[in-house]
Amino acid sequence: MNKIRLATGFLFVASIIMSSNVFGQWNQSKGLENSTVTSFTSIGNNLLAGVEGGYVYLSKDSGATWTSIDTLASAQFCSNCNLVFIPSITLYTVGTYVFAGSAADSGSVHISKDSGLTWQESDPSFVQNINCFTSLGGILFAATDNGVYRSTNLGVTWLPSNNGLSFGNYDSTYNHAPQVTRLTVKGNDIFAGTSGEGLFFSADSAANWTQIDSGLTNLAIYGLSVIDSYIFAGAFKSPGNNTGGVYVSANNGTTWNQSNTGLTNYMLNILYAKDSLLFAGTNEGVFVSNNSGSSWDIVGDKTSVSFALFVFGPFLLSNGSSGVWRYPLSQLVTNVAIQNNQIPASFYLDQNFPNPFNPSTIITYSLPVSSDVTLKIYDLLGREITTLVNKFQTPGIHTINFNAASLSSGIYLYELTAGKFSQTKKLILIK
Repeated sequence: MNKIRLATGFLFVASIIMSSNVFGQWNQSKGLENSTVTSFTSIGNNLLAGVEGGYVYLSKDSGATWTSIDTLASAQFCSNCNLVFIPSITLYTVGTYVFAGSAADSGSVHISKDSGLTWQESDPSFVQNINCFTSLGGILFAATDNGVYRSTNLGVTWLPSNNGLSFGNYDSTYNHAPQVTRLTVKGNDIFAGTSGEGLFFSADSAANWTQIDSGLTNLAIYGLSVIDSYIFAGAFKSPGNNTGGVYVSANNGTTWNQSNTGLTNYMLNILYAKDSLLFAGTNEGVFVSNNSGSSWDIVGDKTSVSFALFVFGPFLLSNGSSGVWRYPLSQLVTNVAIQNNQIPASFYLDQNFPNPFNPSTIITYSLPVSSDVTLKIYDLLGREITTLVNKFQTPGIHTINFNAASLSSGIYLYELTAGKFSQTKKLILIK
């Protein structure tokens, strides 16, 4: 069978010097200069990368430097086709567990219970190429070359879940469900993208699937993401036409429309959402949209293939051409606003970073309009510890550093009040 292989392959407090290069610079990380990264995930302060060849790498400095910690898969020789398959690794975090799926000629799932430092195979009888994971309601789902599998016991056992996940004569021709490339969750619904059979939807935890391709003129889906009420699908450009790029649905996948204004490369490998920002990894670099896909801007001054994207702390990370590259989010967000003459669409209080922390952490929030703003720290009993902000502020994205050197270890609350908006989140101080 001819399978289509998946490519194997907040905000930083800084001064921004505006020049003719308004988008700034990508900077290469150390330790993975000659490697192809196929996925990222994080757990606590640990940042993990799945690397082509079956490797897992660790960074403890927001991706600046990397060290190898384990090898989970090895190259496989296919005697029938006389080819060597180089394994890719896809990573996913659920609570205190990290899952690693491999894909080569055959793949498996490994689990780490210590932040990625050591691994064990989850279910030796489950031998499938893993393309991505997602989870919903305590159930873990794996997208494979043979449809969707799910585990109700955190990877101990896996069962296929493919009723309705078919397209035309695919099942009868290849004798299995289509290759599922991407999974994403919106509310209680799951969406699945395939390598050539379009999009599917399930409202019952993947027990049953329904095809949802209306308006989708390209059925090779390599990106799925959700922001608020919108679902985004990324298609890989077909030779000789412009049917690839990004599609968006505002009605839970019932209909789809292309959304490629400013997207100069339609060979899309991945979509990734962080808060209100949507990133697209293409064969010619990374693009970003801060208006639900209505328009796109190139990120930075570097043009390269991008298969993996992730935001960790103050940086956007991309696999780039040879290794990991980082881009400061402070430059990205500021310059997107300048380029599009836009301000944040809504009030938002971001999770502090790092968290847990000792003794300092950064708190970021967005203001769509000018407001009287207060930002306060409380203990778990509701007693006010300190006021970080108490003033009138203009629209934009604001950051502040909170130094808790005088406080004891524990869980604290930080509350933002701006006009009628109020939101509270937890921060953890560990000394």
